[in-house]
Amino acid sequence: MQTLDDPWMYKGNPLLCADFLPRKCHPRAQATPPLPEHPGRQDVAEDRLEKFLAYAAAASGFACGFWGVIWSLVLNKGWRKAWFAFSEQLADGAYVAVAVKVGRLKRWLGSSSSP
Repeated sequence: MQTLDDPWMYKGNPLLCADFLPRKCHPRAQATPPLPEHPGRQDVAEDRLEKFLAYAAAASGFACGFWGVIWSLVLNKGWRKAWFAFSEQLADGAYVAVAVKVGRLKRWLGSSSSP
């Protein structure tokens, strides 16, 4: 930030104020001027283009990643077997954890209701 203390680099911005500039800021002064309520037509078109490009980049990245994983599983039999073994192991572990919790809950509810 020490390189930004040259007042000539801010020339042409009459609303800019700072301690090191000729115009000092008042504590109650607004930091930025209010924005117009309706941007111009060109601003709206640029915003739409930027939004479209962002969505297109995200969609293409997702598609490339998704199909990259799918095709690697389709083409490589070893990876495919390992992936499905892992997913079955994960599902079995989740099923056992839920069954144990439900059994404990039933036992706890049964023992707390009897006199």
